Amino acid sequence: STMTHTSLAAPCGVRRLAHRGITALLVAATVAAVTACGGDSSTGPSSDKRTGAYELQQVDGNAVPAKIYHGPYFDAATPHFYNQLIVEVTTGTIELDEDGRFRIELGYRFTGDGQAALSELEDEGEYQVEGGAIQFQSDDGGQYSATLQKGTIDLPLPNTLKQEQPIVRYSFRR
Repeated sequence: STMTHTSLAAPCGVRRLAHRGITALLVAATVAAVTACGGDSSTGPSSDKRTGAYELQQVDGNAVPAKIYHGPYFDAATPHFYNQLIVEVTTGTIELDEDGRFRIELGYRFTGDGQAALSELEDEGEYQVEGGAIQFQSDDGGQYSATLQKGTIDLPLPNTLKQEQPIVRYSFRR
């Protein structure tokens, strides 16, 4: 039974590739809050030495694949209660082009009561580097920021699955 949740369109620029049951719901829940709408947009030249592909190395200091949730979970969209839900970040890449464009891809594995599903999230748009900060402006209107130091991008993203751990830090290295 395939369920699509078209009503879960994330605000401000998050595109999801898997739209089934809890997978779509959780990726929407985990990442929809990434993009706070609005804010100032400034333009400026980006420095070429920062361009290239950065690979996800750690999530909150743990090697990938890294668990960001483990416990019971109620999926209101299905509706279904999971006695044991495990959410892991499996892969991730940030690409910064010379022309000021970025692309972010994150891969997740959801295991609900023994049933595994994979999902991928991607976003793209324009970026700017100012000092040690990167501002991302999604094509869909969302904005978020990260730090860039010594070839490492640290990207904090909201984690709506765990109230006691509202922010998850994704660390990418060139």
